[in-house]
Amino acid sequence: MDVKNMEVVEAVVLHDETSPASTPAQKIRIEGLLNISRKETKVSLYSANADGTQKTDKAFATATVCYEDAQTWHEEWQMNSHLVAARAAALWKGTAGEDPLNDGVVSKLSRSAVYQLFANVVDYGARYRGMQRVALAENTLEAAADILLDIDRHGTWHTPPHWIDSTFQLAGFVMNSFGVQGDGKSAGSSRDFFYITPGWRHFRLAESLESGPDIKYRNYVRMFPVEGEIGAFAGDIYLLRGEKVVGICAGIKFKRVPRALMPIMFPRRQGREAAGKCHDHGLPPMDTASSTSRVHLQAIPAPILGGLSNSKPPVAVSKPQQQGRTESVQMVQVAPQPVGCTRQGPAEGGKKKDPRVDSCLQLIADETGLDLDELSDNAAFAELGVDSLLSITLSEKIRVELGIQVKASIFLECTTVRDLVDWMEKHAL
Repeated sequence: MDVKNMEVVEAVVLHDETSPASTPAQKIRIEGLLNISRKETKVSLYSANADGTQKTDKAFATATVCYEDAQTWHEEWQMNSHLVAARAAALWKGTAGEDPLNDGVVSKLSRSAVYQLFANVVDYGARYRGMQRVALAENTLEAAADILLDIDRHGTWHTPPHWIDSTFQLAGFVMNSFGVQGDGKSAGSSRDFFYITPGWRHFRLAESLESGPDIKYRNYVRMFPVEGEIGAFAGDIYLLRGEKVVGICAGIKFKRVPRALMPIMFPRRQGREAAGKCHDHGLPPMDTASSTSRVHLQAIPAPILGGLSNSKPPVAVSKPQQQGRTESVQMVQVAPQPVGCTRQGPAEGGKKKDPRVDSCLQLIADETGLDLDELSDNAAFAELGVDSLLSITLSEKIRVELGIQVKASIFLECTTVRDLVDWMEKHAL
């Protein structure tokens, strides 16, 4: 099965209750629409009530599963297998000073060091800590890892999620360990940014994963800047058994988010589990589903392999059952609904307009690089470059710099510049 075009548009944060027994288990609803003639199934995942009914009509994640011939994949990957294996081996030689080209620029990290670094963004439970050591060339965003899967399947699975996660965490680690080195335009220390992913193009395993002390895997990835998208990176994760590629997550994408937004997007869970486990691919923590308040941002991605997760302020997509109250966090690729503010004359009815309205418009113009004249009453911010990630930044600046208590979703609730000004005059000023 090729799980392709995975898109996670909403991740869900799980919050523990003081008395978990009083709350129902977390539910998600998965629907598949099979097209036999095309040999594919369209899959949609929804937040669900205890009786299995959907909480909303909007899926929090979608993908297409295509049924293909694994032998064809092996033939397709055969030529790359030797190149990938050789490059991974070269990185390991670089850590030992045996490769002049990589000597001094590749770091060797132990399992404990890897997951301690990862904990800056996502805290993994023991069963998800499959990477035993990593060779990392941070200047080129390139890495190889040796992997040993947990012997226990921890449930009845076709392929246990903690095995999938362990074999494809490497891209998230590369992006979130030290950040990105560079010219400052695309670079950013992990102290200032974290990276999350909304999905990938293809995820294919040509053979079943196996666990045990004698079953060893190695993976390799190199991440590259995405042309035309500042702060976005993508790459292909290769999974090797011996020198044979047995799986690929192609086109997994990550995009940077200012670390200051982490507590807004992913509030820390309360209770003794708060420091707990998580599994994903370098995204802030999340689990399955319900929704109270929503925070919208432009997807970065996700580690998870689109993945699953459960824990503290790192990232992911959804995890096997847990109990508790939840809060959904939007991670949309598409820009939010048009939104806006107004800047003309006094408010209707002769009421004098609060000067903070003009300050708000000026702040928006400064952040977007627009002229004030472009913020006309009917202007839609979606058409002016205000995507969902920028809307979070703007709402935070409006709160901090202007003292106006707006929600992070304000740019989704107001659809025009006029709507936003009307809201401010009615609620905030």
